[in-house]
Amino acid sequence: YDFLVKILLVGSNKCGKSQFLNRLTKGIFIEQRQMTIGVDFATKIITQGGVKVKMQVWDTAVSERFVAITKAFYRGAKIIFLCVDLSGEIEEQTKLLTKQYQEVQENCTEETKTIVLGLKYDQQRISDQIQQYCIQLKLPYCFASSATGFNVERVARKALEIAKFFKPLFELPPRKFEPLQQKRIELGFFGSEYSTYLVQSCFYEINGEFFQQVDENLVKLCYSQQIYVFSEEIDEKLIQKAQIVLQLHPQRYKKRVQCKAPVFCIGFQAEIHGVLKRILKLLL
Repeated sequence: YDFLVKILLVGSNKCGKSQFLNRLTKGIFIEQRQMTIGVDFATKIITQGGVKVKMQVWDTAVSERFVAITKAFYRGAKIIFLCVDLSGEIEEQTKLLTKQYQEVQENCTEETKTIVLGLKYDQQRISDQIQQYCIQLKLPYCFASSATGFNVERVARKALEIAKFFKPLFELPPRKFEPLQQKRIELGFFGSEYSTYLVQSCFYEINGEFFQQVDENLVKLCYSQQIYVFSEEIDEKLIQKAQIVLQLHPQRYKKRVQCKAPVFCIGFQAEIHGVLKRILKLLL
């Protein structure tokens, strides 16, 4: 691997840290788990753009008996996830989040990237409120469901991008539009976690959501079985469910696709607007 990255999961008991750790590193979900005693950790290697990163992910306990142990593990951390239970009460979760963020500021340098991670998204009640609170704290916000696996790998890749270990597939020019008070058109993408992560770089991230201006239309990236996106490997069963197929091909080659749906390719940043415009023309 090219980099070894230490990542901490910080949050209250039963917020879902251990389940996230298991889903990310082992691909499994264990509903019933004992409380973490001190620390637990596992590793996972992720490759992107020819860069291989070995993540060392630590699940920390919050019991007062283990505070000294936990503080020691802040040393050397490159990324810290402040974990929030999205099925909980907003007052309790924002109070815990504030306390945890203060502790991070006391124990880490500016080089450590802090990200708020909303867990239990499949049971979420307060995601929008947490997102707004993160805007106040000036912290990036992302969310995932360990139970379903939704967004788990995309969250890890996004964190490595924020920490500058990975680069986005496309570098967009400065944003010239505001999403407020504009009619939104949703485009649903599906495919592998890797491919649906890559397609995010075709959009501007605004408060945890992804948008792109296409003429007078404000397009919002969503996840549904509408546009099948891939970069390298093709899932032959999934692609047959697509209304449209989109290939992201940074290596500048086009893979022959056998399906009934129209196929589009984006190889350069300059092609994004034109391809999305053609896709909208077909769908609307």
